[in-house]
Amino acid sequence: MTKIFNDINSYKITSKIIKKNNKKKIKLLIDYCDTNNISVEVKNIAVAILLIEQHFRPVQKRLLEYSLLTGNIVANLLFKIKLHNYTIGKSQVGITYILRYYGFDRDIHSKYLYSLSLRETISILFQFNSYDEVAILLKRVSTYYTHLNSNNSDNILRKIGEMYNGKYSYGLLLESVYSCLEG
Repeated sequence: MTKIFNDINSYKITSKIIKKNNKKKIKLLIDYCDTNNISVEVKNIAVAILLIEQHFRPVQKRLLEYSLLTGNIVANLLFKIKLHNYTIGKSQVGITYILRYYGFDRDIHSKYLYSLSLRETISILFQFNSYDEVAILLKRVSTYYTHLNSNNSDNILRKIGEMYNGKYSYGLLLESVYSCLEG
């Protein structure tokens, strides 16, 4: 296993991420890629992101997250209280990315969402459908990969990780997990 990080703790984290995974979601992602002719690179990047997100966001945290989101959506619908642009699901995709995937015109960089429509609310809830979540993740990763690859960018994985999560360290972790998937 290639060791990207300088300290042994990062190496241990990468090993744990690879060993502990949700095989059902990963199989769905791989099947989706095969059916839709998604490149091997994009597929492996998406699998690495899914492994990382599932490791750092266990079921208990996601259940709490879903409960808070549901309450906040109800408050937004009934009382027009602004909704924070949470990242949700096993792949931790932002709500605005979900809405854009379903054809709604929302700014992906917005910190808050104001007055969701009933159709937008239903779309957010449909994201919990595994197939749609995989499609949204792959669309996002594919967009980043295509953009960076067409510009002959160095350190594509690191940059994709940073674009996905907003942190440089996430890019380093993505490189490390991806290198384990390559063999």
